[in-house]
Amino acid sequence: MRTFSDCTDLACSQRGVSLIELLIGVAVAAILTLQSLPTLRQWIDQRAVQDHAESLRSALRLARAQAMRRDAEVTVCALPPGGSVEQPACAQDTRDWSAGWVVFVDESRRGELDDGDRVLLVHQGLPQHGRVLSTLDAITYLRIGVSSSASARFTFLPPSAASDATSHAVQMLVCVNKPGRPRLVIGIAC
Repeated sequence: MRTFSDCTDLACSQRGVSLIELLIGVAVAAILTLQSLPTLRQWIDQRAVQDHAESLRSALRLARAQAMRRDAEVTVCALPPGGSVEQPACAQDTRDWSAGWVVFVDESRRGELDDGDRVLLVHQGLPQHGRVLSTLDAITYLRIGVSSSASARFTFLPPSAASDATSHAVQMLVCVNKPGRPRLVIGIAC
Protein backbone atom coordinates (compact mmCIF):
# COMPACT_ATOMS: atom_id res chain seq x y z
CA MET A 1 0.00 0.00 0.00
CA ARG A 2 1.27 3.44 -0.93
CA THR A 3 0.99 6.27 1.54
CA PHE A 4 1.21 10.02 1.03
CA SER A 5 4.75 10.17 2.31
CA ASP A 6 5.88 7.42 -0.07
CA CYS A 7 5.46 9.61 -3.19
CA THR A 8 8.86 10.27 -4.68
CA ASP A 9 8.16 10.60 -8.38
CA LEU A 10 7.27 13.87 -10.16
CA ALA A 11 3.54 13.05 -10.52
CA CYS A 12 3.08 12.69 -6.77
CA SER A 13 4.94 15.89 -5.93
CA GLN A 14 2.78 18.28 -8.08
CA ARG A 15 -0.45 19.35 -6.48
CA GLY A 16 -2.82 22.32 -7.13
CA VAL A 17 -3.11 24.46 -10.26
CA SER A 18 -0.44 26.11 -12.33
CA LEU A 19 -0.23 29.83 -12.92
CA ILE A 20 -1.44 29.38 -16.52
CA GLU A 21 -4.52 27.46 -15.38
CA LEU A 22 -5.27 30.13 -12.79
CA LEU A 23 -4.98 32.94 -15.37
CA ILE A 24 -7.28 31.11 -17.79
CA GLY A 25 -9.86 30.67 -15.03
CA VAL A 26 -9.67 34.37 -14.09
CA ALA A 27 -10.01 35.38 -17.77
CA VAL A 28 -13.12 33.22 -18.25
CA ALA A 29 -14.66 34.63 -15.06
CA ALA A 30 -13.95 38.21 -16.23
CA ILE A 31 -15.54 37.59 -19.63
CA LEU A 32 -18.67 36.11 -18.06
CA THR A 33 -18.92 39.00 -15.61
CA LEU A 34 -18.62 41.62 -18.37
CA GLN A 35 -21.32 39.91 -20.41
CA SER A 36 -23.75 39.90 -17.48
CA LEU A 37 -23.32 43.61 -16.57
CA PRO A 38 -25.90 45.00 -19.07
CA THR A 39 -28.45 42.50 -17.80
CA LEU A 40 -27.67 43.41 -14.21
CA ARG A 41 -28.00 47.16 -15.01
CA GLN A 42 -31.35 46.55 -16.69
CA TRP A 43 -32.57 44.53 -13.69
CA ILE A 44 -31.49 47.29 -11.26
CA ASP A 45 -33.24 49.93 -13.41
CA GLN A 46 -36.36 47.81 -13.62
CA ARG A 47 -36.49 47.35 -9.82
CA ALA A 48 -35.96 51.09 -9.20
CA VAL A 49 -38.74 52.03 -11.63
CA GLN A 50 -41.14 49.41 -10.27
CA ASP A 51 -40.56 50.36 -6.61
CA HIS A 52 -40.99 54.05 -7.32
CA ALA A 53 -44.16 53.50 -9.38
CA GLU A 54 -45.60 51.29 -6.65
CA SER A 55 -44.97 54.08 -4.11
CA LEU A 56 -47.01 56.56 -6.15
CA ARG A 57 -49.79 54.06 -6.78
CA SER A 58 -49.98 53.43 -3.02
CA ALA A 59 -50.09 57.19 -2.35
CA LEU A 60 -52.94 57.62 -4.84
CA ARG A 61 -54.86 54.74 -3.27
CA LEU A 62 -54.32 56.30 0.14
CA ALA A 63 -55.62 59.66 -1.10
CA ARG A 64 -58.72 58.08 -2.62
CA ALA A 65 -59.49 56.03 0.50
CA GLN A 66 -58.92 59.00 2.83
CA ALA A 67 -61.20 61.23 0.74
CA MET A 68 -64.06 58.77 1.23
CA ARG A 69 -63.23 58.03 4.87
CA ARG A 70 -62.87 61.67 5.91
CA ASP A 71 -65.67 62.96 3.65
CA ALA A 72 -63.25 65.62 2.41
CA GLU A 73 -61.20 66.42 -0.66
CA VAL A 74 -57.70 64.94 -0.66
CA THR A 75 -55.03 66.17 -3.07
CA VAL A 76 -51.77 64.63 -4.26
CA CYS A 77 -49.31 67.12 -5.72
CA ALA A 78 -45.69 67.20 -6.83
CA LEU A 79 -43.03 68.46 -4.43
CA PRO A 80 -40.85 71.25 -5.80
CA PRO A 81 -37.21 70.38 -6.56
CA GLY A 82 -35.22 70.72 -3.36
CA GLY A 83 -38.44 70.75 -1.34
CA SER A 84 -38.37 69.85 2.31
CA VAL A 85 -40.11 66.85 3.84
CA GLU A 86 -40.52 68.82 7.10
CA GLN A 87 -42.08 71.81 5.31
CA PRO A 88 -43.78 70.29 2.23
CA ALA A 89 -45.26 72.45 -0.50
CA CYS A 90 -46.80 71.86 -3.91
CA ALA A 91 -44.73 72.62 -6.98
CA GLN A 92 -46.27 75.22 -9.24
CA ASP A 93 -46.86 74.62 -12.95
CA THR A 94 -44.70 71.53 -13.29
CA ARG A 95 -45.30 68.07 -14.67
CA ASP A 96 -42.05 66.71 -13.23
CA TRP A 97 -42.76 64.68 -10.08
CA SER A 98 -39.16 63.46 -9.67
CA ALA A 99 -38.69 65.43 -6.43
CA GLY A 100 -41.55 63.47 -4.82
CA TRP A 101 -45.15 64.08 -3.82
CA VAL A 102 -47.30 65.07 -0.90
CA VAL A 103 -50.78 63.79 0.03
CA PHE A 104 -52.92 66.16 2.09
CA VAL A 105 -56.51 66.87 3.15
CA ASP A 106 -57.41 69.90 1.07
CA GLU A 107 -59.59 71.92 3.47
CA SER A 108 -59.59 75.01 1.24
CA ARG A 109 -60.42 72.95 -1.88
CA ARG A 110 -57.87 74.84 -3.98
CA GLY A 111 -55.47 72.01 -4.80
CA GLU A 112 -52.69 73.80 -2.95
CA LEU A 113 -51.14 72.95 0.41
CA ASP A 114 -52.13 75.65 2.90
CA ASP A 115 -51.30 76.11 6.59
CA GLY A 116 -54.59 74.55 7.75
CA ASP A 117 -54.33 71.44 5.57
CA ARG A 118 -53.40 68.15 7.21
CA VAL A 119 -50.49 66.33 5.55
CA LEU A 120 -51.09 62.58 5.31
CA LEU A 121 -47.96 61.47 3.45
CA VAL A 122 -44.77 62.96 2.03
CA HIS A 123 -42.62 60.94 -0.36
CA GLN A 124 -39.29 62.45 -1.32
CA GLY A 125 -37.82 61.38 -4.63
CA LEU A 126 -34.16 60.39 -4.78
CA PRO A 127 -31.78 60.42 -7.76
CA GLN A 128 -31.52 56.61 -7.69
CA HIS A 129 -35.30 56.40 -8.23
CA GLY A 130 -35.13 57.98 -11.68
CA ARG A 131 -37.52 60.53 -13.19
CA VAL A 132 -41.29 60.84 -12.94
CA LEU A 133 -43.20 62.79 -15.59
CA SER A 134 -46.94 63.43 -15.37
CA THR A 135 -49.80 64.84 -17.40
CA LEU A 136 -51.01 66.79 -14.31
CA ASP A 137 -49.33 68.87 -11.61
CA ALA A 138 -51.85 67.69 -8.96
CA ILE A 139 -54.73 65.26 -8.65
CA THR A 140 -57.64 65.82 -6.25
CA TYR A 141 -60.03 63.15 -5.01
CA LEU A 142 -63.55 64.25 -4.13
CA ARG A 143 -65.51 63.03 -1.10
CA ILE A 144 -67.01 60.18 -3.12
CA GLY A 145 -63.58 58.90 -4.18
CA VAL A 146 -63.52 60.05 -7.79
CA SER A 147 -60.91 62.29 -9.33
CA SER A 148 -61.94 65.89 -9.97
CA SER A 149 -59.60 66.11 -12.93
CA ALA A 150 -59.29 64.21 -16.15
CA SER A 151 -57.47 60.92 -16.27
CA ALA A 152 -53.75 61.11 -15.59
CA ARG A 153 -50.59 59.30 -16.61
CA PHE A 154 -47.33 59.16 -14.64
CA THR A 155 -44.28 57.92 -16.56
CA PHE A 156 -41.44 56.45 -14.48
CA LEU A 157 -38.04 56.45 -16.16
CA PRO A 158 -34.96 54.65 -14.80
CA PRO A 159 -31.95 56.49 -13.36
CA SER A 160 -29.88 55.51 -16.41
CA ALA A 161 -32.24 57.33 -18.82
CA ALA A 162 -30.98 60.51 -20.43
CA SER A 163 -31.97 63.66 -18.57
CA ASP A 164 -34.10 64.89 -21.49
CA ALA A 165 -35.69 61.51 -22.27
CA THR A 166 -39.48 61.15 -22.15
CA SER A 167 -39.52 57.41 -22.78
CA HIS A 168 -37.19 54.46 -22.23
CA ALA A 169 -37.14 50.72 -22.89
CA VAL A 170 -37.37 50.13 -19.13
CA GLN A 171 -40.25 52.36 -18.08
CA MET A 172 -43.46 51.93 -16.17
CA LEU A 173 -46.68 53.93 -16.08
CA VAL A 174 -49.17 54.64 -13.34
CA CYS A 175 -52.44 55.27 -15.12
CA VAL A 176 -55.32 56.94 -13.27
CA ASN A 177 -58.73 56.65 -14.89
CA LYS A 178 -61.49 59.26 -14.50
CA PRO A 179 -63.03 57.52 -11.47
CA GLY A 180 -59.57 57.85 -9.88
CA ARG A 181 -58.35 54.25 -9.77
CA PRO A 182 -54.60 53.95 -10.29
CA ARG A 183 -52.99 50.95 -11.96
CA LEU A 184 -49.47 49.95 -12.99
CA VAL A 185 -48.74 49.44 -16.68
CA ILE A 186 -45.50 48.22 -18.24
CA GLY A 187 -44.97 49.92 -21.56
CA ILE A 188 -45.66 53.26 -23.21
CA ALA A 189 -49.47 53.56 -23.24
CA CYS A 190 -52.25 53.33 -20.68
